[in-house]
This record gives sequence, C-alpha cells and structure tokens, in this order.
Amino acid sequence: MKFDFRNLFDEYLEMHVNQVNRWLHVISMAGAWILFLVGLFAWHPILWLWIPVTYIPAMCGHFLFERNQPTFSRFIQQNGWDVKGLLLMAVVEEACVFLMALEQFGLIKLPRKPKTRRVY
Repeated sequence: MKFDFRNLFDEYLEMHVNQVNRWLHVISMAGAWILFLVGLFAWHPILWLWIPVTYIPAMCGHFLFERNQPTFSRFIQQNGWDVKGLLLMAVVEEACVFLMALEQFGLIKLPRKPKTRRVY
C-alpha cells in the first residue's frame, strides 16, 4: 500500500474539526514532549512511562466533542502493528498536531476540503 501524507492529513483534519478537541490534542502532545525531554535530559527515564497518560485528554476530545474514534485506530489497521507502521503513525501524528498547533495560534491557515464528516 502506497503511503500518501496529503490524503491522510486531509482525513486527519476532517476528524479534528472541533476547536476544543484540537486544543486538547496540542496540550496532550506538549505534555508528552515535556515528559520525554525531562526524562531524557534529567535522566529520569521512569517519566517516559507516564507519556501514554498524556493522551487521555486527546482521547476524551474525540469521544466528548467530535463523537468519533481517534484516527490512529484505523491508521494502525491499515499499516499494521509492526515497528514500521507504529513509527510512521507516530511521525504522522506529531506532524499533524504540530500543524494544528500552528493554526490554533494563528500562525498558518490549513487548507480545507469541503467534505461531509464521517462519524464512526
């Protein structure tokens, strides 16, 4: 299967329309990066075990505000649970949330395709 970032990004934006959900994703990702960097530079790798907890607000955003499933569940189904699929998912998720954060702060404007929202 050929990987197409543009199509995946369009689908990602379609599943993250609600502004509250977007902010929850930005906060979750920032928390994960803070734990990762503090664990790395202060050499407390035990902090890395808390990184999955930082994704709870993002998950709640999908269930409470978007009324859909997190995007990664279908992404993993398509690309598999192997190391390559998980790394690809992590990189794509980071890139998408980073671009959404820039838009939330008013630094960029992301293109939108006029599509109907899918609810799973």
